[in-house]
Amino acid sequence: MNRAPLPSDPDLYYKTYDSMVRHARSLTTVLELLLDSTVTRLDSTELNIGVHITTTDSAVDSMAGLTLVAVVYEDSVSYFSEYHADTAYVRFCARQVIGGTWGIPLTLRLGTDYDTVLTAPMGAWNRSHLGAAVFVQDTSNLRVLQSVRSTRFAY
Repeated sequence: MNRAPLPSDPDLYYKTYDSMVRHARSLTTVLELLLDSTVTRLDSTELNIGVHITTTDSAVDSMAGLTLVAVVYEDSVSYFSEYHADTAYVRFCARQVIGGTWGIPLTLRLGTDYDTVLTAPMGAWNRSHLGAAVFVQDTSNLRVLQSVRSTRFAY
């Protein structure tokens, strides 16, 4: 049985995703999360991530299950593919979660900023491809309240 291809509107997906992005941007957040560029760096033995959190809503005062999570990743990792008999690449390969099994417990209050420096020893990773994704998650409902990413570290 031979079927004709379904007609498609190339703008259909753009309209859908644009609507979702506009909606997400319209939502208010209860905190702001920034990486401190003066502290966030990589040296010969250690990775430092400076984190600054500012609360913007009193709703955080009653949140008991907040965690700060930092995931160190390589944005591109090469490996030999036997299927292609050539080098292939994996994008965004997680290397380490800083702060124990799953992050650092947080207690945030409106009007009080939170500053910390997260550190990790340097592994045998490609230094020129290292980045970090940092986020605050409410473990009671698994919602990520805010996130930020450092695509490459200065060293």
